[in-house]
Amino acid sequence: MAEDSADREAGILVIGLICNILVRPVADKHFMTPQQEGELDAAGTRAAFVTAPADPGGDGAPSSAWVVTVAWLAVGIPIAIGVWVTLREAAKLFGLT
Repeated sequence: MAEDSADREAGILVIGLICNILVRPVADKHFMTPQQEGELDAAGTRAAFVTAPADPGGDGAPSSAWVVTVAWLAVGIPIAIGVWVTLREAAKLFGLT
């Protein structure tokens, strides 16, 4: 059984190596020229700061604080539970409990 697991892990590593070899640099045509960057600066906008509406029908206005809080709790609580379970199991593994 352990040999099957080792073979599987070795296979995944080989696939990862092949994927890394196949990665190529991004072509220059996909980068902005300094002139285009200057035009954006002159217009007072930067691509990193442009906000898009949350949905196609949205007005782009910021979300209310309670919506953001609920969304973060919906994500944060499962993550916190996962971290707690992981730490608890790691403590068992190292004989700390």
